[in-house]
Amino acid sequence: MTPLLYSILHGNHFVGVLIQSDLQKWRTLELVAGIQKCDIHKKAMKAHL
Repeated sequence: MTPLLYSILHGNHFVGVLIQSDLQKWRTLELVAGIQKCDIHKKAMKAHL
């Protein structure tokens, strides 16, 4: 599966997150992006998995 680039507006900051089929990689990227507590991000993750 080809990774997709998913971007969300987090507060005043535009954050790009690389979506991959591997959930562990997603979590790593989520932590690196520092938005693990963002509800919008979590909803987006569920919608794409």
